[in-house]
Amino acid sequence: DREAQGAALRGLADAQQIAGAYRKSLTPLLEALALARADDDAQGEARALAALGQAYGELGENAPAERYLRDAVDVSRGIQIHGTVGASATDARADVPTQLTGSLLGELGNQHTRSGNAAGALAAYQQSAGAARGNGDWLAAAQAQANAARAALALGNADATRSALRQAREALERAEVSPDEQTAFYLHLAYTEATFARQALAARRPALLAAHGDLLRAHEIAEGAGNARAASQALGQLGGLYAQEGGRDRESRHLTRRALQLAEQEQAADLLARWYAQLGAIEWRNQRADDALDAYRRAVSLLEQTRPEAAAAYGRADLAFRQAVEPVYLALVDALLQSSRQDPSPEAQQSHLHEAREVVEQWKAAELRNYFRDGCAAELAATAQSVEHVDPRAAVIYPIVLPDRLELLVSRASGITQYTVPVTGARLQEEVARFRRGLGNHLTAGYRSPAQQLYTWLVAPYAASLEDTGVDTLVFVPGGALRTVPLSALHDGTGFLLERYAVAITPSLDLLAPKPLDPEKTEFLLAGLSDAVQGYPGLPGVESELQSIKSLYGGDVLLNESFDAENLASALRNQRPGIVHLASHAEFTGDPDTSFVLTHDGRLSMDELTTLVRTARYGDEPVELLMLSACETAVGDERAALGLAGVAIRAGARSAIGSLWSVSDDATSKLVIGFYDALGTPGISKARALREAQQKLMADDRFQHPFYWAPFLVINNWL
Repeated sequence: DREAQGAALRGLADAQQIAGAYRKSLTPLLEALALARADDDAQGEARALAALGQAYGELGENAPAERYLRDAVDVSRGIQIHGTVGASATDARADVPTQLTGSLLGELGNQHTRSGNAAGALAAYQQSAGAARGNGDWLAAAQAQANAARAALALGNADATRSALRQAREALERAEVSPDEQTAFYLHLAYTEATFARQALAARRPALLAAHGDLLRAHEIAEGAGNARAASQALGQLGGLYAQEGGRDRESRHLTRRALQLAEQEQAADLLARWYAQLGAIEWRNQRADDALDAYRRAVSLLEQTRPEAAAAYGRADLAFRQAVEPVYLALVDALLQSSRQDPSPEAQQSHLHEAREVVEQWKAAELRNYFRDGCAAELAATAQSVEHVDPRAAVIYPIVLPDRLELLVSRASGITQYTVPVTGARLQEEVARFRRGLGNHLTAGYRSPAQQLYTWLVAPYAASLEDTGVDTLVFVPGGALRTVPLSALHDGTGFLLERYAVAITPSLDLLAPKPLDPEKTEFLLAGLSDAVQGYPGLPGVESELQSIKSLYGGDVLLNESFDAENLASALRNQRPGIVHLASHAEFTGDPDTSFVLTHDGRLSMDELTTLVRTARYGDEPVELLMLSACETAVGDERAALGLAGVAIRAGARSAIGSLWSVSDDATSKLVIGFYDALGTPGISKARALREAQQKLMADDRFQHPFYWAPFLVINNWL
């Protein structure tokens, strides 16, 4: 039974996706699609196309996701698409239940929402609602209209938002629904109405009243059904609504505490974290700093225990983190920094600042877990050492970007100093984008103005305090857009930051047993591609690059055909090198599943690479340095830059060196050879060795522009 075979293949793909293997699920789905097309099975074809679209959507690959889902809708409507053979349009349409078309349109709307195409989402949801009404499926119609309201809201279309909300309520009245479904629906509507009230001033009062009525109804139904979790959601959202209205903090506090009681009763850690964070905001607004800090600390503690960011769905991980997790950490950090400013006691100030730094570290670790979708992706703290005592010549800089200001924490052995810079987060992000664009054009000095402005904000406030202290290395713990630019290229008007300091970055200050690197006592594994393979251009300088490193320190070389996944795995497993140098095309995207290093026989995913590098561990000794000399990140993609920054931690390596963008083969080879040459200087750190190599490259007239030397970064342990 070939129809049953196709269903079995889709079932296998479902099981693989439940296990998180979305890319692996593509193979059985493609087989199911081919089978359905060969048999002129329009329904099977539509279902296979839809499943492929959903899988690509979960992987964050929006273009193929939308293409497959559109094809699924077309097939369900009897529209012949490229590759479809056999059945006529009429026969094909007769094989497909009309309910399927409505469902597929809803999935297409969801995909448009994920990709930020609100107009496409609105059209798809409205069509889905129309199909559901035609089938008499009023619950599906209500759900589609509720989703359409959110899409219209994202477009700023107030009339369409009102219309969709009205139609959603009308459909719900006609639907046969369970109490739990009804409660969830009213919560959904209330959230949309509350957002509508914030965005549209003219609609504020009626939207708040509508949200209020929805939440009272949701609470009534949930309480009647004995659903304490849903009742907690209703009360908590109602508390947030009173806070939004203004001047109603007494009611807001009371409702939030009632929501906390019900969440505690249900042991719902996610709701407890949410309501404690909401309570913290209420208390802070009412100048009850101690109560606010207590509530925020409880919220962060719950997030640290449950780690919801690691379980976020593929394709939506970043959104989930930014909406539900990051704001909680940021609120506590903000409150601690403001408390430090207000407290007259120097001891209390330092206490607040040290706690703020610890929370930032927790936040950064959560961000890495979210990127890699792995609860154990950032487990280095157990062996962490205080870096200020490991390297007294380094100062660690935490730029903390808040909506209304920039806070800088400068951490040294003598303590932490706080600097507040009056620039909004949006303005800082604009300047970072200008800087990145300017650096990308090596024919102009368009980078200079933003480089100087960013120096004024990010370095100038503490620059004088570091003079005559012996500090020669700045270690930045950047976040967000600041990860996408090389801070060594900041300019004070007379010279680059690199000309005064060695510069390193780390996604988190926690280091894996930091210690200096002695290349003379370290085994090298050197691998790369000079040939053009798989559509990527050749890198002719790679062969001489690898031979130059070998002449300095020895080591085994895997070049071109010998650089494949099997040989790399064998070399790492058998030789256990301390330095792994990969001179090949590598790309970091916003998703670890689509990031890779090119080998002669394929693409090595970041998961595969990090697994292999971990096999090179000898006892408790990790790989000392992972060098990716020809890698690049997606332009301006904060998540891609996080992937590059996190690769050392993920691989269990002490440190990594990589580049934010690819530069000429000649410049790369000169810089890399210069780095390894400098690394042989007794007592030199990796950060200082890279600085020497960058300064040498800068001295070459052909490579003076920071486009050539700035993108190379020392990541994590710079010693």
